[in-house]
Amino acid sequence: MRQLKNTIPSLVAFLILGIAASCSLQVSDSKQIGFLSQVEKAVPGDTVIIPIGSYENIILECDANGTKERPIVILAEDPENTVFTGSSRLCVGGDYVIVQGLRFENGFLEKGSVISFRSKNGKDLAMGSRVTGCVIANYSNPDRLASDHWVELFGRENRFDHNYVGGKMNLGATMVMRLGDSVSTDNRNSIDSNYFAPKPRMGSNGGETLRIGSSANSLKVGNAQVVGNYFDQCSGEVEVLSIKSSNNRVSENVFYECEGVLALRHGNYNTIQGNTFIGNGKPETGGLRVINAHHTITENVFFGVTGRRFFAALAVMNGVPNSAINRYHQVKGVSITNNTWVDCKQVAFGIGSDNERTAVPIETAFQNNTLIYTNGSGGPLFLDDVSGVDFDQNISNINLGRKGFTTDAGVSAELNLDEAKGHKLNCGPTWLDKSTMIEEQIASNLSIHFTGSSDELQSQLDALQGSDTVWLPSGETFALTEPLVISKDIVLRSEGDYVTLLPGADFKGSLIEIVEGANVQLNGLWLKGRHEGENAPFGINAMAPMLEHYNLVLENCRFSDFKE
Repeated sequence: MRQLKNTIPSLVAFLILGIAASCSLQVSDSKQIGFLSQVEKAVPGDTVIIPIGSYENIILECDANGTKERPIVILAEDPENTVFTGSSRLCVGGDYVIVQGLRFENGFLEKGSVISFRSKNGKDLAMGSRVTGCVIANYSNPDRLASDHWVELFGRENRFDHNYVGGKMNLGATMVMRLGDSVSTDNRNSIDSNYFAPKPRMGSNGGETLRIGSSANSLKVGNAQVVGNYFDQCSGEVEVLSIKSSNNRVSENVFYECEGVLALRHGNYNTIQGNTFIGNGKPETGGLRVINAHHTITENVFFGVTGRRFFAALAVMNGVPNSAINRYHQVKGVSITNNTWVDCKQVAFGIGSDNERTAVPIETAFQNNTLIYTNGSGGPLFLDDVSGVDFDQNISNINLGRKGFTTDAGVSAELNLDEAKGHKLNCGPTWLDKSTMIEEQIASNLSIHFTGSSDELQSQLDALQGSDTVWLPSGETFALTEPLVISKDIVLRSEGDYVTLLPGADFKGSLIEIVEGANVQLNGLWLKGRHEGENAPFGINAMAPMLEHYNLVLENCRFSDFKE
């Protein structure tokens, strides 16, 4: 992993220039008008300081213009204790504006993005501006099916760096770079040194962590840089980082245990260099998926990536003849050289081959690569005609029995975990302890033999902290007047014979309702949907909206007397 070379002037230099050149404007009215008026009055070289405090439902609109030599700087007095909540968001529509150290936490937006590189009205795009050392966390829309983006990067020569972005639970790519206008094309924007925190599976398309461009604009030149970021268990969907434009560079990033791939989904002439993919042998971890033409893929390393087909460590796809712009263009003129795969399940060619995807890779080079299998078996997988791929001077520690591959039993490659951890520490805000961003779950781990009434059972569940086992009396019947709501990890089980749950007087709803992503295990329960004229439509219902994934395990349970 090579050291990231920073060709953009450092923030420290910017701050020194700004403060030395002019006054520092202290925000006095911490709510709305005061801040906006200070920014509107700012001139090149000014620094606007946001005092310590909690700011709720604030729109920070920064449309003032600095210069390259004397930017306008907006920074938090103390990033750890200057927090924006509710529906607060940031719109940077000016030129040469630097925003530093803002913390957006515990809120969500009905529409729009938390950070946008354009004005609130969408008319002015940022130019030469920078957002650095900021945090967006726990800002998910409570409706997990509501689609939005946390960061939208428009404009030209902007930089988004050393930020913490993570925990997005609802649909929509976490961050997108837009190329839909002439200003944002060939933009030379930089996304670097950011920490993208874990993202769970979303179960559908639209859960990328980062997307560069779109299918409609994929033949436009992006010329963006995605450099030195850390993608930590970003598993929203099959594409962690989706490239949908041309002439971009993706280099020196770490993809750690991500259940998804870096996808060259649309666009041409992209460079993928010096990235590290660490699967650690965990299921469905992914590598690189290759579509379209004239990419350069070099000096990347893959360790223990276990995904297959679209999740493969290398998935060189078949294309669709005369493909529409939003389908699969043929792999053509791609250079895949000097890469290393260690204990990866699939390095595959012809992925997706079917009656539609019949355009096999052509004019493509797979050269000077290393494939290592410590268990003594493996090798590349060919799912269609690969005569259009030139295999030459590749090496493996085992005999692959194919032209273009030589055998050297002594060849090896090791994963330097300390280096990977060091890279993680260097990404995101320098002031932030990333370990504090993951809420610690305090479990009581109790084993309780419950002896109370039906009405008391809910109170007992509410009093627990989680990971507890509640034993119910053998053969007991609980006539519920309200649904039994389970919001914490719990095991409910009978001490012997079936314990019956059924609807009591004036009952409405399901017998058991799971909320807030609880992990529930039921053992020895009999759920009845009808009793003395009362009906429950369902035995168990996972209640929407629910951001966290729930888990349900049923053992030795019975269900009867439900309408359907």
